[in-house]
Amino acid sequence: MGVHKRRRSKFWQASYTDTEGTRRYRSTGAESKAEAEEILAGWKKEVARQRRQGSPPEQREALELIQRANRDGAKGRLTHDAARAYLIDLQRVYDPIGMALHTVRSWTEAWLEDRQHHVKDSSLRRFSLSIRHILKCLGDVADKPLELLTSDHVRRAQSALRAMKNRGTSLPKTSTINQKMDDFRTCLNSAMRDGLLLRNVASSVERLPEEDSETRAPFSPAEVQLLVNQAETIEWKGVVLLSFFTGLRLGDVTRLSWEQVDLDKKQFVLATTKQRRAKGRRRKVTAIPMRAEVFAFFDHLDARGNGKGDVFPSLSVLSTSTHSLRFRKLMESAGVEREVLLPGGELGVRTFHSLRHGFVTGLANRGVAAEIRQELAAHTDAASHAIYTHLNREQLQAAIDKLPSIKVAYPAA
Repeated sequence: MGVHKRRRSKFWQASYTDTEGTRRYRSTGAESKAEAEEILAGWKKEVARQRRQGSPPEQREALELIQRANRDGAKGRLTHDAARAYLIDLQRVYDPIGMALHTVRSWTEAWLEDRQHHVKDSSLRRFSLSIRHILKCLGDVADKPLELLTSDHVRRAQSALRAMKNRGTSLPKTSTINQKMDDFRTCLNSAMRDGLLLRNVASSVERLPEEDSETRAPFSPAEVQLLVNQAETIEWKGVVLLSFFTGLRLGDVTRLSWEQVDLDKKQFVLATTKQRRAKGRRRKVTAIPMRAEVFAFFDHLDARGNGKGDVFPSLSVLSTSTHSLRFRKLMESAGVEREVLLPGGELGVRTFHSLRHGFVTGLANRGVAAEIRQELAAHTDAASHAIYTHLNREQLQAAIDKLPSIKVAYPAA
């Protein structure tokens, strides 16, 4: 571009590119080259001004993004995730409709809504709690576009989880944090399958070493009796009693249904939580005989549910974490210590799960064979897949009857 003179013309001609990108040729009307160059310079300035004012907004935004990316690159800050974010922003500028409209929060909400059709209620409750805690730890990032989520964001959320106290009392165990992170990875894997993410940014965040796992200690029969009689409601009396005499986990006993209770045969028939989660193998259904104390408990319930519904309706709707907290308060009111010194000087911790430990320990201390203990506790291992053990009901009932007695104080009718 510049000025030139045509033959047989006394005026200088100019050539330049206009705002539409078209090459233009015009007469400057000037007879001197210097004056023509000055006029051309003015035209170029006008074109530049019009471009700044009249260029489409997306072009200006794209140019700004490219300039920022260039500055980051010059300073060594253009990481993989940062470059990916710039590319995604550029695509959003030119194709806003084609881009996914999910934020991190909206995607997790959509994922949880879909999960309710594919998982058990207990799993859905766990997923919901995990996602709620992680969104809280992500802070403002939770409301940013899903595709802008980075590994650094997830790593910082993991650190924030470690500092998040349980109801203001204690720090969470690393095993609990790892479970929440696993649930979030599962959520992001679904986003990848739906084409919303190129990779799972949580997959590069390492699990925490679970060195803080507690050694569980059982309750003594005297302590179980204190817990049963200190319980304020008939339902909590039953929950503690049933867990001690059946080894049922907290989630299994609080959500026990009347369909799983056979009062005629005095037994429970159920697949426990971990058995229901089993993949790739046939589900194992366990029949657990009732102790006399357990059978007597059912006589004190106001309703039998006509063989349907929940045995503990007011408890079945609450989360396991809520039950754990209430049980801890029950221990405090009953004067039962949470921490005890075990043989060898190791510190043992008691929780609701210690009732299950007490069940298995009580059977072992009274000489019940390992295969019978395994059958009653619904434990599985590699050997149990290869050997199918047939145990009759009399053997199981005899084992249950070896457990120590618990005297239950019921309110007067």
